[in-house]
Amino acid sequence: MKRARHFEPGIWSFALVLATSLIAADPPRVYPIRREIPERGEVPAYLLVMASNTFSFIPPAGWTPQGKLDKKQVLFLSPEMDASLSFQIIPAELDTNGTVNPDFFPEQVIDRMPPGNVVGTFPCSVANHKGLGLDLEELAADKSKISIRAAWVPVPCGVAEFIFRAPQTRMNELRLVLGRFLASVSEEKYSPRK
Repeated sequence: MKRARHFEPGIWSFALVLATSLIAADPPRVYPIRREIPERGEVPAYLLVMASNTFSFIPPAGWTPQGKLDKKQVLFLSPEMDASLSFQIIPAELDTNGTVNPDFFPEQVIDRMPPGNVVGTFPCSVANHKGLGLDLEELAADKSKISIRAAWVPVPCGVAEFIFRAPQTRMNELRLVLGRFLASVSEEKYSPRK
């Protein structure tokens, strides 16, 4: 029987402090980590480190990261390579000092909407912050319909953006992917040592 490695909370905290202290002044970075989930044991996860906050999240099971993880955006592709999920933090233009500033939220979202026709809305939340979700449809080059679920949530360092794309024929099968991903995101405020 294979025994799962277990990380003590103190070691996890130390690793988080070390990672954030080493790169706090750098642009946002993404690191692969392992996260302990009581119901599932240890699972692969990622840590997005920003200047004032860190976000950890669990990718959809079986989906693979694409592109360079040191970019500001994380992109995951389905095993069939026909659906994708992206996550990024759009930095706040004004210094929010680590607090959520919903005043500029509508302006930031309107410029970020993917192409397509809006067919519905849904509430969403990430790490206790509430946001806006839109269901959109667009036509692919081959005239097939693509369903898009886009979500934006104001967070202390800007706006968290999530874009999920899948063929309309598979959307019922994949509908929970975005919800599970949003539920997996956790946030911690980063305070540099003085």
